Amino acid sequence: MQGLFITGTDTDVGKTFVSAALMAAAPHNVRYWKPIQTGAPEHCDTETVLRLTARSAESALHEGLRFKEPASPHHAANLENDNITLDSLQEIAANHRGDGSRWVVEGAGGLLVPLSSTLLMTDLIRVLGLSVILVSSTRLGTINHTLLSAYHLSAMGVDTAGIILSGEPDPSALSGIQDHSPFPIIAQIPFMEDATPDKLKSLSISLWEHPALKERIQ
Repeated sequence: MQGLFITGTDTDVGKTFVSAALMAAAPHNVRYWKPIQTGAPEHCDTETVLRLTARSAESALHEGLRFKEPASPHHAANLENDNITLDSLQEIAANHRGDGSRWVVEGAGGLLVPLSSTLLMTDLIRVLGLSVILVSSTRLGTINHTLLSAYHLSAMGVDTAGIILSGEPDPSALSGIQDHSPFPIIAQIPFMEDATPDKLKSLSISLWEHPALKERIQ
């Protein structure tokens, strides 16, 4: 697969919104994929992305692991007497490797969210081999969370495009992260409660103009 893996410093930091912002004006060969979804079917990030972007169902890959409990994937799977392995996800990825698609893949939670007793979200990142975007909120505490995640990505040696800050602008968060992060801040995106496909499209165009994103989706 080629494209971007959207991870976060935590849950509810804006990964789905950033994914929608990227998809709104992405090239036609770019598709969205949520490999692991908990809280399904009530919570479905794929449906949210398609609704926010007004893109067709074919713009997303609907296959993957789906669990009912809105919890960490390892726990949600255990409640259904299941155990997450990466085999099925690798097979899904392999089936689409030669079709010319580029991908915006959204993880679940943060980097070190457990998938099983032996697997973490970072194992999925390694297996898919995509470039990473780290999404971070601008709420209090974000500097520490963001730098910990950024340094972990750096230690992993995975290709990381940079960081997107999501939320109300905070100069202290911007400077604190910018001064110490091994990766650049690509953009600051305010959360839009009244987001529409047209508004997201304008935002999306500006994101894709960033060289770090443009070169990784071609």
